[in-house]
Amino acid sequence: MVENKKIGLSGLLFLAMGTFSTMPVLEVSAAGRSVTFFSLTFFAALVFLWVRNKNFLRTPILTKPLRYFVLWMVTGIVAGCAGWLYFNGDSVWQSAATSYLPKLVLYIAFAILWEQGASEKDGRLVLKGLLLGAVLNCVWAVLDGLCYYVAHFSLNNVIFSTYIERHDIRLGQLSLILGNGLLRAAGFNTDPANIGFLGPVVVAYGLHKRRYGLTLIGLLSLVFSASTTAVVVTMVIFVLEWKNLIPKRKRPRKGMQMWMYLVILLGIAVAAAAAVRLMPLVIRAVGLFVERFNGAYLQSDVTSPRTVYYLGFFQGAADGGRDCLYGFRLRDFVIPVY
Repeated sequence: MVENKKIGLSGLLFLAMGTFSTMPVLEVSAAGRSVTFFSLTFFAALVFLWVRNKNFLRTPILTKPLRYFVLWMVTGIVAGCAGWLYFNGDSVWQSAATSYLPKLVLYIAFAILWEQGASEKDGRLVLKGLLLGAVLNCVWAVLDGLCYYVAHFSLNNVIFSTYIERHDIRLGQLSLILGNGLLRAAGFNTDPANIGFLGPVVVAYGLHKRRYGLTLIGLLSLVFSASTTAVVVTMVIFVLEWKNLIPKRKRPRKGMQMWMYLVILLGIAVAAAAAVRLMPLVIRAVGLFVERFNGAYLQSDVTSPRTVYYLGFFQGAADGGRDCLYGFRLRDFVIPVY
């Protein structure tokens, strides 16, 4: 029996929701208000699941994974309420402690509806959307980096200048331009650190599937985002996926060998021409990245907090147990971060 690979409108909705979840700067605005593409697709999916679910009026049956997820969200709600009380009189910190509460409630509702009405195919489409969004973020970060080092302006900051002004983004930049001339590309996010997460995901997927073009895009995005944390993660990925660093050779069919050789020669010529132009730019970005890495971890008058974290994590985990995951003080607990 041939599997039906048609996605359909509902499938496109779940695919889009996964993709836009990685792109918070994409939004529509009207009458002084704005809403992100992810919020639109998330609420559309929420309504769709509610309508499609025939048992939505019955008491939901929570499976074990769902119970853990709901408990995790409820913990965040309790932490936010405790934070609101703890920071009584400080409106800024009270707002920070409670800002996630509506989202946590919506995530609980969505998870219950998903458990009751979504199929395995829907889940795969959301994951494909997440991967697609990660790849698009990395591609955009690479384009932003090349534009900056060639034309000396951030494509990201120019394209999303209205967004920066509307939301009063810190330092007036999405992609940060540091004083030493280093660019920290943010992709379709408000913080370059997000590429430090999405880039390794693309690198890991590319290595695991032996799609080395994706691996290269992920690595270049990390260079242009200058995420020092991602360096550590990427080294771990290369250790875990070392067997996939060597491409598998497949015997070409007869009659295809000549075309294959011609394509390879053409690819080498194009790559060489591009390298002549782009390699100096990449080398400059790598040099600035190494300078930042040295300042963060290796050469500094004051030991970096990240260095202390990495060097002391295992000892801290052994001594502190679960406390090392959520902090040691009430102030650490009362701000839910997801």
